Amino acid sequence: MTDSMQNGGIAVNAAAPLLEVSSLRIAFKSRDRIREVVYGVDFSISANETLALVGESGSGKTVSAQSILRLLPSASASYPGGKILFRGRDILSAGEDELRSLRGREIGMVFQEPMSSLNPLHTVEQQIGETLFLHRGLSRSQARPVTLQWLDRVGLAEPEKKFRSYPHQLSGGERQRVMIAMALANEPALLIADEPTTALDVTVQAQILDLLLQLQRELGMAMLFITHNLEIVSRVADRVAVMQDGLIVETGPVEKVFTSPEHPYTKRLLSADPEAAGIEGSPAVGDSAQSVGDGAQSVGNSAHLADGAQSHGAAETPDGAAPPTDGTQTPAGAQTTDGAKSVGGGAALAGESSGVPVLEGRGIKVWFPVQKGFLRRSAEWIKAVDGVDAVLYPGETLGIAGESGSGKTTLGKALLKLTASSGEIRLGGIRIDELEGAPLRLLRRRMQIIFQDPFGSLNPRMTVADIIAEGLEAHGMKDRTERDALVCETLREVGLDPEIRFRYPHEYSGGQRQRIAIARALVLKPEVIVLDEPTSSLDRTVQFQVIALLRDIQRKHGLSYIFISHDLKVLRALSHRLMIMKAGRVVEQGLSSEVFANPKDAYTRNLISTAFGLS
Repeated sequence: MTDSMQNGGIAVNAAAPLLEVSSLRIAFKSRDRIREVVYGVDFSISANETLALVGESGSGKTVSAQSILRLLPSASASYPGGKILFRGRDILSAGEDELRSLRGREIGMVFQEPMSSLNPLHTVEQQIGETLFLHRGLSRSQARPVTLQWLDRVGLAEPEKKFRSYPHQLSGGERQRVMIAMALANEPALLIADEPTTALDVTVQAQILDLLLQLQRELGMAMLFITHNLEIVSRVADRVAVMQDGLIVETGPVEKVFTSPEHPYTKRLLSADPEAAGIEGSPAVGDSAQSVGDGAQSVGNSAHLADGAQSHGAAETPDGAAPPTDGTQTPAGAQTTDGAKSVGGGAALAGESSGVPVLEGRGIKVWFPVQKGFLRRSAEWIKAVDGVDAVLYPGETLGIAGESGSGKTTLGKALLKLTASSGEIRLGGIRIDELEGAPLRLLRRRMQIIFQDPFGSLNPRMTVADIIAEGLEAHGMKDRTERDALVCETLREVGLDPEIRFRYPHEYSGGQRQRIAIARALVLKPEVIVLDEPTSSLDRTVQFQVIALLRDIQRKHGLSYIFISHDLKVLRALSHRLMIMKAGRVVEQGLSSEVFANPKDAYTRNLISTAFGLS
C-alpha cells in the first residue's frame, strides 16, 4: 500500500483529526454465509479538509462511508474489527440516542440515489423542516424561511413553488439538490457526500461544487467526498484515497497521486475514458458479477415523472387533460423566443438515414397543470415538453442533452407513451398515440426503457431472475423453463454470471444493477430502447464497460437508442445525432460530430465549454 499523508494545502492538526477510521472491517451475512467486504481500512479527516474516496463500483467505498453513521442494515452488516472515532467518540459502540444526535446534526450525508432516500409521502418542506425540528427545535413557521433559503442556495428553481412538491414531482437533478439542502441545513461539522453531483448536469454540477467549497470555508466543515469523477476530485479534494476490493491501495495529496500514481489500479482508474469505449467497444477493468454491492439497502421506488420545466400562465383546462392546442406551434426554421432556431415541422437534417423511422414524434407536448385556489383549478401550466419533433432511425443512437429541468426525460417517456402527451407518435409507422389497452400492450415489447436509478427501478422483493423474466411472462411466455433459459442467455450477454440470478438487487453493485436493468429490457428483443441517464451513477471505469456493452449490443441486434444524459462526454462517445433541449424545447440538433465541433446556439456552446473545461 502506498501511503503519503501530507495535506493538499489546508493547514490541519494531524494529531487530532475530526474523524479517524482505523483497521475497519465490514462483513455482510447473506443466506448461510458471511462475506467480508472491507478489510482493515484506515483514513482520517481533519477540520476544513476534504478527503476524496474513489474506486470503481463494488470497491467498498460507499459501505465504508455509510458505516461512519452506522447506516448499514444491522440484520446483515457486522464489524469484525476496527474503530471509527468522531471527535474522540467511538461510533461503533455508540447507542441509538447518541447516533440520532450525530446523524444530520454533527454529520450530514448526501446519498447517491435521491429517489430512494427521500420520503415519497412527504413534501420538500416537510422533509427539510423535520430535520430542522429534530436538531434545532424549529417550528414549522420558523423552519420555512430556513428551508427556502437553503433551496435557493443549492440552486432549485422557483423554491417557493417547489418546496410544496413531492419527490416524484421533481426531476432527478432537483431531487439531488433537495438532498443537499437537507444535509447542510443544520451546518454539520462533517459532510459525507456520496456522489452528490452525479445526477446533475455539468453547469449545475459546477455551481454545487462551488457552493460546497464556499460553505466549507464558512463553516469550517470537513468533507468525505465519494465520487467516480476524477475531474471533480482534482477540483474539491485535498487528499485522495483509492479503494479496490475492500482495501485502500493508495492515498496521498491529490496532485501527487494524480501526477505520479504508484499503484497499478490507480493508473488504470486515471486512464479509463468512456469515449474510448464508444470508439473501440472493448471493456476495461472489472465490474465482475461476483463483486460486492457498494451500498446498503434502501426502499425501491420506481416513480419517474416530470423532468421539470418553466411555468407559464394558461387558461383553465380540466384536470388531467392533454395540453391545450393553441395553434401557436413554432414553424420549422423560425426563431424561438430565446433566439434559437426551431427544429419543428419536419425540417430534414444532413446525415439522416433514409427509409421509415423506427420511432417518430411530431409536435410532442407534455404540460402539467399547476392547481391553485380552493377549487384546485389549473391556473397555469408547467411546459415540460413544448412542441418537440424527434426522429429515430434503425440502428442509430439519438442523444438528448440538456440541464436538469430541460424536459429531456419527459420527452423520452412521452415517445414511449409512458406519460400523457399531445402530438403524433409513430412506432414503425404505427400511430401509438392513438392506441390504448391490448393493442398498445402488444407493441410494448418493441420499445423498452432503462431508468436513471437502477436500484429504484428494480423491485427489491424480487430476485434478478424474476425481474428479468417478468416481461416475458407478461407477453405470453408461460413456460418457466423457456423463460429461465432466456434469462440465463441474456445475463451472459450483459456480462453477468447466470448462477447469481437468484440474488436480490441490494446484493449487487451499482454497475451490476445497471447491467440487470439492461438485461430486463434486452430480454424482450426490442427495436427501441430509451436510456435515461444509464451511466450517470457509475464510476468512469464502469461507464467505460457499460458504453462498450451498449455499443456491442446495438451492433449485434440492430437496436435503436435514445440516449438521455447530461454527460456530454458519454453522449459524444455513443451518439450519432444529438438534440439539445432547454426549457422544454429543442434549441439545436444535428450530427453529433458537427454539434460538438461547431455549436450554433449560445446555450449549446456553454454546455460544451462547461463539460469539457470542468477540470
